[in-house]
Amino acid sequence: MSSAFNHSLMYYNTKNNPCRVIGNVKIKNKKEMQFWTVEQFNRFHNVIEKIVATDKK
Repeated sequence: MSSAFNHSLMYYNTKNNPCRVIGNVKIKNKKEMQFWTVEQFNRFHNVIEKIVATDKK
């Protein structure tokens, strides 16, 4: 959002960027992104293939 206001400052002659006053928002419970291993994905994919194959019958 701050980038949009900075763009506005440069190209549209707005007076200020309210994001600078507010600052960064603190996140209390930051969640980490979780990824599947190749083995986990392959197991999932195999199950889905079996479900799709059964539904087509």
